[in-house]
Amino acid sequence: MNIADDASRGLDADEILHRDQWIHGPSFLWQEEHRWPVMPEILQVSESSLEIKNTVESFVQVNTTVCGMDRLLERFSSWLKLKKATAWLLRFKQWLLQRSKGTEFTSAVYQKHLTVQELKTAEVQLVKYLQRCHFHEEIDCRKRGEQVKKSSPLYKLDPVLNCLGVLCVGGRLGNAPIPEESKHPMIIPKNHYVGVLISSHYHEVLGHSGREHVLSHMRQKLWLINARTTINKILRKCVHCRRHQGIQSSQQMATLPKERVTPHKPPFTYVGVDCFGPFLVKRGRSLVKRYGCLFTCLTVRAIHIEKLDSMETDSFINALTRFEARRGKPEIIRSDNGTNFKGANQELKQAIRELDQSKIYNSMLDRDIQWIFNPPTASHMGGVRGKGRFARCAKFCLLYLANRMASVMKVSIHYFVKLNLSSIAGQ
Repeated sequence: MNIADDASRGLDADEILHRDQWIHGPSFLWQEEHRWPVMPEILQVSESSLEIKNTVESFVQVNTTVCGMDRLLERFSSWLKLKKATAWLLRFKQWLLQRSKGTEFTSAVYQKHLTVQELKTAEVQLVKYLQRCHFHEEIDCRKRGEQVKKSSPLYKLDPVLNCLGVLCVGGRLGNAPIPEESKHPMIIPKNHYVGVLISSHYHEVLGHSGREHVLSHMRQKLWLINARTTINKILRKCVHCRRHQGIQSSQQMATLPKERVTPHKPPFTYVGVDCFGPFLVKRGRSLVKRYGCLFTCLTVRAIHIEKLDSMETDSFINALTRFEARRGKPEIIRSDNGTNFKGANQELKQAIRELDQSKIYNSMLDRDIQWIFNPPTASHMGGVRGKGRFARCAKFCLLYLANRMASVMKVSIHYFVKLNLSSIAGQ
């Protein structure tokens, strides 16, 4: 039936040539369709046949037994509430014991409020319950006077039993003048709900402090195993900490202005202006204030410094005139939105209008100065964020030059010129 069998089963070439079906195909295809051979029936294979692989399904049932006491502990949301509830239960237990024995009830049973000693007793009983559930082998070893096994998680803590039968951290602070509970803090097992309550309690009491601060205060009384991991989980889930210590959104800086990135221009073509000071200057028997005016090139960050006799507009205009005389007239000046710069801009325009009437300054008026004010409280808009650093550097150098940090100094033009000749930009 299958023509490919003639070639795949090793027939000779002569036999292949004498077989018509190799060239013309199966003979029944040349007949009518009702004469074609009938498709054989598919045999039904029984399920018991050895060649059929049986599907094996496995079911595992896990029984998790949760102690009733643990379920009761998980109903409390804070360590203080758990201690109070335990203290009331212990008082009720004491009342039942006294009633069963027929003894006279003590006054402590009828008090309306809990005492500090009852809270401490409740804390000790809670710790003893946790240790009986998780460290019963270690407790038995210490009662027999033996060391705990090396495979125990408490081996490195050198645990000891105190007078209350609580497993505590050993250590070498036996002679230290500190409370006994700080010398040997009680051990709390890890991955338990009570440990989470204790860590949350110290975290909130300490004003939502960090991990190490919480850990140091908690270990003055209790030693939680693997405490850093537990505290980290609490810090990640604390809404107050995430809200106050989260990463603040930062504004993406805009593109630098054209004057900051324009090459092939002389220095001080585009200028940024800032002031610094004051400096105390002795004039006669009185002290007067002098300021510094810092001109920085926005392109190459070169620096020029001028002296200001005061922070008035006239003094700044004089400093700007001296700057132009030495460095040339700039095309654009950027400054902060200060009152002195506002006034200077107005007087500069007035001076240009007055000079326009004079034929002597026609060549200078062809290159007008564009003054740009940065928005209020946004000095970074000029593309320069280091003018304050340059001002601090210049002020330090002036103080050093003027009699080496003297309290009363004479600041004159000589120091500013000497400072201009120094490499201030490199410092």
